[in-house]
Amino acid sequence: MNEFITKALELLTSAEGASVTIAIVLEVVFRLFPSEKPIGVIIAIAEVIKGVGEVLIKLSSLINKVIPQKIK
Repeated sequence: MNEFITKALELLTSAEGASVTIAIVLEVVFRLFPSEKPIGVIIAIAEVIKGVGEVLIKLSSLINKVIPQKIK
């Protein structure tokens, strides 16, 4: 148990831990306010990842048209 607490404290004092802590606090704060459209850190990250995925799919389609893959 003591090892777990030590590892948790090391994470919180590191840069990654600080950013995770800030993200969790922001998520909780966003959930406290009522809104018509859900807002939150996790939803924002998901939207960004969705957009990047769509761009990569279109880029892949374009590259396949310009330089098609050779299939046996």
